[in-house]
Amino acid sequence: MKIEDNTKGQLINELVELRRRVAELEKEKSETQIRRSEGEQDLICCEAPAADERVTMLESIADAFCGQCCTDEDRSGITTILESVTDAFLALDQKWRVTYMNPKAEQLLRKKRSDLIGRIYWDVFPDIVDTVSYRELHRAVAENITVKFEQFYPPLDTWFEARGFPYKKGISVFFRDITQRKRAEEELRRSNAELEQFAYIASHDETRGKPFELTDCEAVLEQAITNLKMAIEENKAIVTHDPLPIVMADATQMVQLLQNLIGNGIKFRKGEPPRVHVSAERKGNEWIISVQDNGIGISPEFFGRIFQLFQREYTSEYPGTGIGLAICKRIVERPGGRIWVESEAGRGSAFYFTIPVRRGE
Repeated sequence: MKIEDNTKGQLINELVELRRRVAELEKEKSETQIRRSEGEQDLICCEAPAADERVTMLESIADAFCGQCCTDEDRSGITTILESVTDAFLALDQKWRVTYMNPKAEQLLRKKRSDLIGRIYWDVFPDIVDTVSYRELHRAVAENITVKFEQFYPPLDTWFEARGFPYKKGISVFFRDITQRKRAEEELRRSNAELEQFAYIASHDETRGKPFELTDCEAVLEQAITNLKMAIEENKAIVTHDPLPIVMADATQMVQLLQNLIGNGIKFRKGEPPRVHVSAERKGNEWIISVQDNGIGISPEFFGRIFQLFQREYTSEYPGTGIGLAICKRIVERPGGRIWVESEAGRGSAFYFTIPVRRGE
């Protein structure tokens, strides 16, 4: 069955609105500002021309602070600078003992200087051994090169950007909190993925999608979890499942479907770590797949509206475009399935969708 002209027109209008919203997200990302506790603002823009000047400045400060020819008077002046800069700074000796840290490092690491000075850094933070920061800083020392890296640190629920500058007697490290930027990038990636999926649906006769083929739902779930790796790690989420069937479906759209439902279960979380469980049950000539979470739940009056485009119950507390569940509905209905939700506000949600059993399963 072809999409009628008026339906196509509606979809095109919805697509235009969606592109506008994604454009706003891109603009917001490019102008993201982190308000510093000192009342200053640091514009985050990785590709800004000033970025190279900033790196040169940091390297000059590190060289001056750690240089062999640095006099006590010079060191005192540089320390004054380090005490006031908005980047966190650590100096480590050849045995990885902390010899200096500035106030910003205390703030970001949530440790007092007395907790670190004179101690081996890896002894204070044993959970980062063999992580990106551990490997990159060791590489910097071994190869005598400057390194730059980003890493998420779960105990502090924070993304860090760091630069390591080796010197003869150790290494100095500048780092800063880029959590807001990373989360904005993740939301933009998710929005763009939803845009691409919706654009496909809006511009095609839905009967012309990829042909249905035998699809292993467990493999689909594994791919969806891989795509959500960052969100799962950041939120300490746990995703479990019962045995899942092999069905006739569009595997790519099935990944998008489970990714959207699991992603919502992680995003709309309460204070406790998110838990999402996926299960399946065959009833007659259809499979019923459920995705249950322990999140904030949905008020009954929103049950019918949440599957419509741009309809969201929580508009200010949680970012999003309001198209994820609309995409889920379109994917489920393409082979003749149904999707619905059961929930109570504050007590989690359970989304159910059906997949018709076809010949060959």
